[in-house]
Amino acid sequence: MKPYATRQDLIDRYGEDEILQRESMLPAQAVEDALRDAAATVDDYLRASYAVPLVRVPPTVVRLTCDIGRYLLLGESVTEEARDRYRDAIAQLRDIAAGRMQLDAGLLPDGAARGEVVVESVAPVFKRHRRGGLP
Repeated sequence: MKPYATRQDLIDRYGEDEILQRESMLPAQAVEDALRDAAATVDDYLRASYAVPLVRVPPTVVRLTCDIGRYLLLGESVTEEARDRYRDAIAQLRDIAAGRMQLDAGLLPDGAARGEVVVESVAPVFKRHRRGGLP
């Protein structure tokens, strides 16, 4: 599975100094763990309308994943700006889950989001004929 956001995405958005500083104080996998947890949070909201994990990841999802991942990564050192971005990301995910906003990521077929089984088929190639010959 391709991650929704990478370490480089975090650096591009928040600067290398911030990410390197956090990495120096945390276990080696801290950035990847935070981004994985952030992606799981994103999936929890999106699964109501989208097949997750997303195959095509729109820029909005990268941004939301970065904002949530940064918040998780900062932990007790979270800044007001990072907290605001996290809250905004969660609010946007709620809007997506409620259908007030859509992503360009491939919606589920009607009914699938409610746990219903959706069957799609093509037209039959052969038809049955009446007994006694061709119609």
